[in-house]
Amino acid sequence: MVAVLQAAEIPWTEHSVKTEIWGKVMKAITDKTSTTDLDRAEVSEIYDIVNRHLASKFGVMLSFPNRFGD
Repeated sequence: MVAVLQAAEIPWTEHSVKTEIWGKVMKAITDKTSTTDLDRAEVSEIYDIVNRHLASKFGVMLSFPNRFGD
């Protein structure tokens, strides 16, 4: 089963990004397993790591969302 699924192209979802990208970086950097336990500095650090990786690997950069919609 695992061999079959590794070759399948499964579309990304908000949930899969949170668990497979953000969650794994969060655990490695902070040893925390819940985003509700993060402080602002930790969120910024995780975002910077994820954003830097996606930019260098895929040429994709996104601004961090804010409540003002900038």
